[in-house]
Amino acid sequence: MAKRFMDSEIWNKKWFREFDPEYKLFFFWAISKCDNAGVLADLDLGLASFQIGYEFRYDEVEEAFEDIIIKIDETTWWIPQFVIFQYVELKETCRPHQSVIQKLKERGLYGQYEQYFAKSGRKSNRPSQADQLKEIEDNLKQWKSDWSGVDVGSEFDTLKDWLKQSGKLKKDYSAFFRNWLKKAGGQKKKAVEKSEYLYSCFSHPDYRMKSSDPKLLEFCPECKQKLEWTEVVK
Repeated sequence: MAKRFMDSEIWNKKWFREFDPEYKLFFFWAISKCDNAGVLADLDLGLASFQIGYEFRYDEVEEAFEDIIIKIDETTWWIPQFVIFQYVELKETCRPHQSVIQKLKERGLYGQYEQYFAKSGRKSNRPSQADQLKEIEDNLKQWKSDWSGVDVGSEFDTLKDWLKQSGKLKKDYSAFFRNWLKKAGGQKKKAVEKSEYLYSCFSHPDYRMKSSDPKLLEFCPECKQKLEWTEVVK
C-alpha cells in the first residue's frame, strides 16, 4: 500500500479553497491513484465518478485543473506539484528518488520537472533550463560568428531535441553547448588582435600619434611633412 505525505495547510490555500467539494475530492483521489512520479496513467473518470459519487466529465476536469495537472495524452495526466511536495528536490544520488527520476525520463517529463521545481521557491538562484536556452537562442548570431566548421543553428536544434528526449539537466547550458559544438567538429574562432601604428615625423621626432589605420594620411603641424608609421604597437 502506497503512503503519501499530506499538506495540512492545503485547506488554507486559495486555489484549493475555491474548488467545489467534488473537485476537492477528485484532487485527493488523483494524488492517491498516481504513481510515485505523480503520473496518473490509464485515467478512468468512470471509476472516479463511481468512487466519489459525482459524474465527472473530461473537459470539466481539464478546465478545473489546468494549472495543476499536465495532460500527456487522453488517458495519462501528470501532477508536477506532487513531485515537488513529496520529495522537495529530486537527486539522482538518492536511491528512493532514482525510480521517480527514471519514470519521468521515460515519459520525457524530467526536463519539465526543473521548470515546476523553480516555482516552488526551493530552487537555487541559477537560471532555469528554459531561460538559459532562450539566452543562447537570442544570441545565435554571435555564436555563429564565433564558431566555424559547424552549422551552429542546426546543432542548437539537435541539442534541444536531445535534452527533451533524454530529460538531462545541466547547470551551465552555454558551457554544455560549447562542448557540444566541439564534439560536432566546430572550432572557436580566435579573437583578432587589432594592431595600432605609431606615426612620427622624421624632422620632429617628438611629435607622435597612434592609429589603427595602417594607411593613415596625417601631416606634422610644424613642418607639414607626411607622418610615417615607425612602430607597431599591440
